[in-house]
Amino acid sequence: MIDSSKAVAIGIATVVLLAGGGYVAATDIGGTNGLQIASPAQSQEDVAGGEPAATAEGSGSTDGADYSSGSEGDDPTETVDDSDETESGTVTAGPTNAAPSADAGGDRTVPEGRVTELDASGSTDPDGEIHSYAWRQADGPNVTIDDRETRTPSFTAPSIDAERTNLTFVLTVRDDDGATATDTVSVTVSRRAEDSDDGDHRPPSAETGSDQTVSEDANVTLDATASSDPDGSIESYAWTQTSGPNVTLSDTASASPTFTAPSVDVVTDLSFEVAVTDHEGGTDTDGVVVTVEPVTREDAFPDHDEAHTRGAIARAKYDANFSDLGTDRARQVEELYLRQPFANETPPGDVRTRDELANERYGNDFDGLNRNRTVDVQRAFDEQFGAAETESEYTRDDISLAKYGYRFSDLSTETAGEMEELYNRQPFADGITPGDVRTRIEIADDQYGEPLDELSRETRLEIENEYHEQFASNDSAS
Repeated sequence: MIDSSKAVAIGIATVVLLAGGGYVAATDIGGTNGLQIASPAQSQEDVAGGEPAATAEGSGSTDGADYSSGSEGDDPTETVDDSDETESGTVTAGPTNAAPSADAGGDRTVPEGRVTELDASGSTDPDGEIHSYAWRQADGPNVTIDDRETRTPSFTAPSIDAERTNLTFVLTVRDDDGATATDTVSVTVSRRAEDSDDGDHRPPSAETGSDQTVSEDANVTLDATASSDPDGSIESYAWTQTSGPNVTLSDTASASPTFTAPSVDVVTDLSFEVAVTDHEGGTDTDGVVVTVEPVTREDAFPDHDEAHTRGAIARAKYDANFSDLGTDRARQVEELYLRQPFANETPPGDVRTRDELANERYGNDFDGLNRNRTVDVQRAFDEQFGAAETESEYTRDDISLAKYGYRFSDLSTETAGEMEELYNRQPFADGITPGDVRTRIEIADDQYGEPLDELSRETRLEIENEYHEQFASNDSAS
């Protein structure tokens, strides 16, 4: 029992013990054992029955005194032995603050004179939030950082004599409990192309447009078509992804490549950069950020009471994210997504593709069936989204004659399957007649001049959407 107030030096700390038990404070006095306590006075009764305030862990010794502290098993105690008497008390603490994580963004290359933004938006704190940001330049020609205590300050890349010069910036973040973390980013400044011999050449200007915010699994188009060259033309584009979950660009050499936004659980940023080259070899770069937001069921398909996202359907059918699917499976999922709701509230994992139905019924893929079986499987597939109208505006013959000048019974196997789908998916959208409605093959030929099965994944998804738009939006399941 501690019966008098007493200050005891124990290695790296001074603990003021109070009469009746408890302590006032323990402060670091230069030791190296790691003990640091800062707590208001607390009685033994408070420790035993109230909220804990601090935990002391460490060990040390002074002349004539031994000290030990910490938790062995379930007995968190500290003991002070000053050779004359032993006094003990219990000090307990709440959870330890986890340090934040600083993220200064990816390294990049910019031309001299470009206003460049630094980006700490990837910084996080696992048990709180980032309270402050502080940027400083650590290397390279001095530049002025505007708003250096914000998440995204900017600076103007300096004029340089060398071909390339590196600038290094250090980011320090502090969380709401005072813990800090740092990260660095390197910005390489490239010298703009020299004027040509006649003194008239000027470098190009890359332009990627404004940052975008999209939903997960959405089709996204990057756009550098606003890039220009003041005295010539842009000869080439080269896109690269600089941060975020990896995605596949449809064509990195295109001015406007596309990709499918990944499935995400939280808001996620993807960064891209384009480098443009003009007819004289001059180059310039620009970047863009695409923010991907997760989609809740309520937001997935607002025209329907119950709808599933592309990601949910892909996971239910193929145990994969939509963005990871190949061309055929991605197109199948896109079609199921667009044709919601499913009949009788069928779960997405139970909805069958044409190939699955064909194999279940006839032991063959859909493309390997004869004419009658093709029509049968197509009808079964369409029934999963609600039965065809009992009094459709157009008959199968009406559609076949309007499109091809033949009755339905005279059509080939593939064409008969296509006509069966057009018939089952009536009514058509306003203003579209049987002669106007196009099959997927016709859309591919009209717009891309290539066979449907030779087109890219992203193009196939675009065609699926265009095909779907030909039908009225009141496809409804029974």
